[in-house]
Amino acid sequence: MRCSYSPLISAASQSVSTFCGLLLPLCPSLSLWLPTCAMSFLLYFYIWERLRVRTRTRTRTLTLTLTLTLTLTLTLTLTLTLTLTLTLTSPSP
Repeated sequence: MRCSYSPLISAASQSVSTFCGLLLPLCPSLSLWLPTCAMSFLLYFYIWERLRVRTRTRTRTLTLTLTLTLTLTLTLTLTLTLTLTLTLTSPSP
């Protein structure tokens, strides 16, 4: 997916995914929790797709700025994955 609004979609999906993750502990029933969790995961997977597309388009002529951006994106994606995994696997009170 190469379009001029990809960064905007990526930022929006990251924001909404994180917001859905914040709402998960507040969902009073499983019927609300499951769709919220599903939406969070679907939006979260878009971040990985964007990372894959950006990594694929790398060439040998990358500047230092672009290399740092890709490294930060990878670090952020891995951190979000770890946080989401720990949140979903921790026992609820």
